[in-house]
Amino acid sequence: MKRSPVLDVLIRLAGESRDVAADSLGAAVGAAQTAEQKLELLQRYRDEYAVRFQAGVSAGLTASGFCNFRAFIDKIDAAIDGQRDLLQKAASDIDVARDAWREAAQRQKSYTTLVARDDRQAQAREARQQQKQSDEHAGRAGNRSKI
Repeated sequence: MKRSPVLDVLIRLAGESRDVAADSLGAAVGAAQTAEQKLELLQRYRDEYAVRFQAGVSAGLTASGFCNFRAFIDKIDAAIDGQRDLLQKAASDIDVARDAWREAAQRQKSYTTLVARDDRQAQAREARQQQKQSDEHAGRAGNRSKI
């Protein structure tokens, strides 16, 4: 017995959907890694700038120099906060993409399981039909030999 072409189409579409979801997950992971790297870079830059700020204060920084240093550190801190927000959003995007990938993979698995079950049932039907034909043939041969 031949399998329904509809199931083949569903399996193919589910596989394509799973592949798209996997690509989205990969992109989300890449974006999160980039965001994390940028955050680390900003934090290192802030730390380096804070060291320079302390050195400037020790060397007798002017009031305007102090204000400029402080304002710049505040801007870096704001950038760090913004980058942390981006990193949290990226982590959330990974969770959403992972869930979408799992769902698509499960859908494809469900279809392939259905096809496998249908194939096993078709094979069992065919085996029963062949056994029945074999039994009928043997029965007819036995009847002929009695005559």
